Formats: sequence, C-alpha cells, structure tokens
Amino acid sequence: MTVKPLLTVPAAAVAARDGRAVVFQVKENRAVEVPVTTGRRIGNAIEITGGLKEGDRVISKADDRIKNGTKVSLSQK
Repeated sequence: MTVKPLLTVPAAAVAARDGRAVVFQVKENRAVEVPVTTGRRIGNAIEITGGLKEGDRVISKADDRIKNGTKVSLSQK
C-alpha cells in the first residue's frame, strides 16, 4: 500500500470568489488567482486536491484586498 502525500495550505489562504474556491499564487511579484479543488480540513489547513502542485507559493492569508494582479512582495521568515 502506498501512501500519497497530502498537499495542504493554510485555511486562510483559500478564498471564495464567484462561487468557487481560489488561492492566490505568487508569480513575478504579482498575485495570480488560481481555482482549486479542496478536500478535507485538517486542523488549520485545507487539503488541495486540484489546481496546485507541491512547491507552488501561495499567499497565506487571502483577504478582500487581494485581487488577480495585485503587486506583492515576499517576506522571509
């Protein structure tokens, strides 16, 4: 039996836009709206079953100020 790794994002990263679940991926210092398919909630995270791949960088908290094309800067933690 093989165990498939889960791809999760913080629950706050998933936003509802036009009746669908989206996250905002960071590409060339801009927010890019990406429709995603979500699975189950695991604590403070949500499983992503479609739309993203491992290694994609997303904005961890999507709020109403973030729109497709919004300029963003990355902070290092």
